[in-house]
Amino acid sequence: MKAKNLTAALICILAVFNISASDSCIDRWEEFSHSAEKAQLAEWMRDTARNILSKDKTPPDLNISLPAQPDCTGLFITLIKNRKVRGCFGAFNHNKSSFYAILRDYIKGALSYDPRYEPLEKHEFKDTEIILTIASNIEPVNDINSVDISNYGLFIECEDLSKLVIVPAEYRTISRVMKLTGNSQCRFYKFKGVTIK
Repeated sequence: MKAKNLTAALICILAVFNISASDSCIDRWEEFSHSAEKAQLAEWMRDTARNILSKDKTPPDLNISLPAQPDCTGLFITLIKNRKVRGCFGAFNHNKSSFYAILRDYIKGALSYDPRYEPLEKHEFKDTEIILTIASNIEPVNDINSVDISNYGLFIECEDLSKLVIVPAEYRTISRVMKLTGNSQCRFYKFKGVTIK
């Protein structure tokens, strides 16, 4: 009986630690989003996208201190053209440890591999905005109508095994989000997000 109680206590401590670590990461990224280095990161993302579109394999340099390691936050790249999403790519868990390698993969994914959109053409790039969203851990949502989607992103997991991530402010109303799910039974989760653009 004592072993079970100890295990339950450890699980609770780890869960609290994981939420605290994520919140701490988000807080540090929030602080970073108001710093001068934010503009350097945004410019690096544009240079990286330009290099990918030009098939230039030389990565641009960036020598700034980032506020947190990528393993404590989700990272998503969104392309916006004429105020509409033109591509989005990212994940909550990453298969590389280098922040820059992860971001380069996600920029490439947003440019070419979002199945909802045609790959971005080189001539479209000058009118396209690149947004990095740093996401906290997801939290279950009981009532989707209670989520302020201008400040929170959504992770949606449906019975047909489809999964969808909507970054904060990508959609303006819950009704538009619900159209994406159709008649599927879905579970909703929310996350805090910090944007760099």
